[in-house]
Formats: sequence, C-alpha cells, structure tokens
Amino acid sequence: MPRQPQEIIIQGSTLNHIAGNYIDRPNIIFGSGIQALSQAISHGAMHDAAERDPPPRCHPGTRKKASEDIVRWIEEPNPSSSVLWVNGRAGVGKTALMQKIAERGGVYFGGCFFFRRGVPGCNQKGSLFSTLAYQLAMNIPGMLEHVEGAMLKDFSLPTKSAAVQIQRLIVEPLKLLPIPPHIRIIIIDGLDECEGVDSQCDILSLVSQLLMDPSVPMRFIIASRPEHQICSTFNKGPLISMTRRLILDDEYDSASDIERYLRDKFAEIHTCNRDVMRRVESPWPSEDDLLTLVARASGQFIYVSTVVKFVGSVTDFLSPQEKLKVILNPDPIQASAFAELDRLYTQILSGYGDSEVLPSQNLR
Repeated sequence: MPRQPQEIIIQGSTLNHIAGNYIDRPNIIFGSGIQALSQAISHGAMHDAAERDPPPRCHPGTRKKASEDIVRWIEEPNPSSSVLWVNGRAGVGKTALMQKIAERGGVYFGGCFFFRRGVPGCNQKGSLFSTLAYQLAMNIPGMLEHVEGAMLKDFSLPTKSAAVQIQRLIVEPLKLLPIPPHIRIIIIDGLDECEGVDSQCDILSLVSQLLMDPSVPMRFIIASRPEHQICSTFNKGPLISMTRRLILDDEYDSASDIERYLRDKFAEIHTCNRDVMRRVESPWPSEDDLLTLVARASGQFIYVSTVVKFVGSVTDFLSPQEKLKVILNPDPIQASAFAELDRLYTQILSGYGDSEVLPSQNLR
C-alpha cells in the first residue's frame, strides 16, 4: 500500500546547494562548531582521559624538587625561556611528573597532550594542535566563542595542516582576546613516542615559530627522551635560545625517591600478605636487599615499579619473599618478572638502525 504524503514543516532553516545536491541544513546554533572540533580531537591524549585511567603518577613524597622547579618556572613572571625541556632516560618517570603538573591545573594550565607509542590518535602529529586548541577554548575565558567562530567558517580545520590549525584555531582566537592576566602553559609529553622522526622535529619547529610571536601568551613544557633528532633540534636556533633544560638525573635525587617508593610499597605488600608472611619480620626486606634494588634501578622508576608489580602479584606458586629472591638472585624465572622491561628496551633498541650508535650505558 503506497505511503500517504505527510505534511512537513521546516522552521528556521536555509536551503544550501552542495556538490549538485540540495540539502536541508538547520540554522547553526552556538556550540556546533566546538562540538565538531570535539569529535575530531584525541580525547585519549588528555591527562584526565578515561582510557588513561589510572595514569602514571608520582609516588607521594617523590619528585618534589623537580616539580617545585617546574612550578617555579611556570609562575615566574618574566622567565628567560618560553620552553622547558624535561628530558631523561627511559623509565625515569617523565610522564608521571608531567601528569602531576597537569593535574595541578590552576590559572596557568592551558592544555596537554600525552603521546603514546602505538595508540591510535595518541601517536601522531595530526591531532596534536586541534586537541590543544580545544582545551585552550575550554580553559581560557572568552576563547571558546572565537574557536567556535573559526570552526563555523570551516568545519574541516582539524584536517588541515598543523600550521593551519595553529594559526586558525589558536593564534587568531588568542589575538581577539584582551591581554590575559596569566601566561598559559601547554604540556607535550612523550614527544619521542610521536610516530615519525620528521614529525617530532616538525612539532618543535612549529612550537618555536608560535612562541616567536610576542602576542601569543603561552609557554610549553616538552618531555621526552634525549634522542638524537630531538637533541639536534633543541640545539639549533631558535629553540636553543628560548629553552631551559631540566634533566631528570642525580641532581634531582632519584635514588632517594626510589628508596622511599620501595620502602612504602614493600610495607604495603607485607601488610596485604599477612597470611603468608606472618613469620617475616617488618620492616621487610632487609636494608641490604632494599639498597641493592635501589642501586640496580640506576634512577629508573620503571625498574622498581616492575619489581613491585612482580613481587606483589598474587600467585599460587611463590610468596612475596620468594619472588623477591628471584629478583635478587638471577634465575630463569626472572625473565617473566622483567617482561615489561624487555618490551620497553626492545622498543628503544629497535629505534637504532646502526648498532654503532647505541648508548654505551647498561640499559638495565
């Protein structure tokens, strides 16, 4: 049976001709531009993303000096640098430190992007600046309206080149605002995990060009491993003259932080396993064993976090004290304990095409 015609009432609409076809397009209401931008960004790269929950975090009481130095730089009214490069070896806790700074938030926070190798949307340059623009629109009073306007003029902006995204979604909206009372801080973590060496260098070049404009009230914190291409870019103009370097090494007392972390975590393991450790005296382990682990870590939090994860895991075969012995006394079973580290270092080594340029220090 043929369908009966129905009365259709269209209110507040315009008829637009697109690519030879007529479509009915309701008048755009405020918010549709930012909604379109929201659908094109990488939500998983933000510090409070559900897919990063729980994110890497600094253990309470650790990284105090490093975080205090960063906060001091953020709050300095007239610093000699507009970029802070936080660098260090794999596993020293750069991402946890950046998470701590991002969670601190406050009037200085503009936005962040946490690169993650192999994670779609979080491992490429394409969505970086549109994601930062979205956060700036949310965090800077008055900017939402101007980012909205830019998107309404061209919904395809998130697909444009990074340079176009910066100009249309960040620079131009910022210039329409009154002079802000506070500089906004952008955090880019894990630059070395962005896919493509050229993309990593291009991001640094774009950041330097952005900051050369005195009308852009912004600073960047960039965290990465000190890989060759990144070091080379930071060692050239204009970045070399606008960058302060913060190296997470012995100056920031990593050994002391690691010792504190181990004492606290082993105390938790002892408490949570009273049934199988009732005859093990506390504090556990012995001072010698604990300091051996601190020395083996060589400043790498990923080493001790892997140790704690293995020792504290629930199994039917080995008690925590037996698993600690496996760690302290090399044994074939130890390979399973350090599977996570093996994956990390395999990842690092695969980035070197020439074995002659491999770092000379012992990775583990």
